[in-house]
Amino acid sequence: MTERYIATTWDLEAARQVLRFAPEAQLITTGCALEDTTPGQIESVIVEPEGIISRHRTMRLPIGLPGTGDLFAGLTVAGLARGVPLPRAVEIAQNLTSRALDHAMPLAPVK
Repeated sequence: MTERYIATTWDLEAARQVLRFAPEAQLITTGCALEDTTPGQIESVIVEPEGIISRHRTMRLPIGLPGTGDLFAGLTVAGLARGVPLPRAVEIAQNLTSRALDHAMPLAPVK
C-alpha cells in the first residue's frame, strides 16, 4: 500500500505514518519477513501510534490462496467483538488461518 520496501520494524512504523491513519489507529501487518525474522517463518506485527506493540511469528507455509487476508481480518474482528485484546485476537486469527491453509494445501498448487 505504501510502495516502500519493508525490511525492519522501523520501516513498518514509517509506513504507518505514510498511510495517514487516524491518530489513535493501529496497523496490523501480515506476512512480514523482516531482516530479523527467523528463517522459515513469517510474522504479523501490530503497530500503534507510539510504535511496535507486538510481533507474532508463525511458520511460512508453501501456499498462497485468494481470500487468506479476508479470512485473517474476519477472524481478528470476531475476536475483538468477543472482547479479546488485539494482540491475542491476532494470534488466534493467525493460528486459525494457518490451520485452514494447511488443510487446503492438498487442493492447491504449491508456491
